[in-house]
Parts: sequence; structure tokens; C-alpha cells
Amino acid sequence: MSKISAEKKKDLILSAIVIILGIYVLQQAADYPVPPTRDLGPALLPELIGFSLIVCGAILILGSLRGGPAGGAGAKDAISYLKFLGVVALTLFYVFILPTLGYWGSTLIFLISLITLAIPEKKGPKTVLRASAVGIAATGAIYLAFGLVLKVPLP
Repeated sequence: MSKISAEKKKDLILSAIVIILGIYVLQQAADYPVPPTRDLGPALLPELIGFSLIVCGAILILGSLRGGPAGGAGAKDAISYLKFLGVVALTLFYVFILPTLGYWGSTLIFLISLITLAIPEKKGPKTVLRASAVGIAATGAIYLAFGLVLKVPLP
């Protein structure tokens, strides 16, 4: 029987925590009120998140048990980690500036920055122009869908 490396043990523990969190989210969502009609209720999003956490945890466990790479220390991994931290930082920034700038300003800044960060090619003016076009279009589409069609108030 082969010995499990420390990295794989960490992956398995993290996977178990993610699955437990998913189960907890599903359990909490079960307490949400059920709408009298067959419309989508308030529990839909938490249920999707809980189910996604369970699936992702299971995928992590399978990947660890299969013998896939466990936390390599290459330059590519470092770049991926920095991009992940960038996404987290941008999301926190978005949450904090949303009340001040409102939907349009904060969402434009967030999406343009996020898209620019996510594009793998060499960054330049063309990249920022493309990210700006997509950010403006996505912000407008979200506003049309939620603000006008679904009548959800946006900040």
C-alpha cells in the first residue's frame, strides 16, 4: 500500500471541508420558505451553491486519489495563484465600492479589471479596449435583464 504524501493529505482534508460546507449550505437552504406557486424560490441559489460545493469537493478528492499533481511549485502555479488573489481582491474592492459608486460605476470598473486580469495574452491597449467593450456590454445586459425585465432594484 502506497503512502499518501502530505500534500495529498492536505488536499483530501480540504476536499472534505468543502463537501461538509456544501452539505451545511444545502441543510440551511432547506429551511427557506417554499413559494406557494411553482416559481423559483429564495432557496434556489443557496441550493445551487451547496450542490456545486459538494461536486467540486468530490472532484478534488478524485483528483487527489488518482495521483494528479498536488500543489506543484512551478512558475505557472505562482501566476495562477496571483491571478486568484487578484480576483479575490477585485471582488472585495467591488463589494466596498458598490454602495459609493452605484451599480454602473462599480460594475464597469470590476468587470473591465477582471476581464483584463483573466486574459492570458500579453497585456496592452488592445486588451484593455476589448475588456472595456465586453465590460460595458455585460454591465448593460445585466442591467437590462435584472433592472428592467425582472424589476430587481440595483444599487
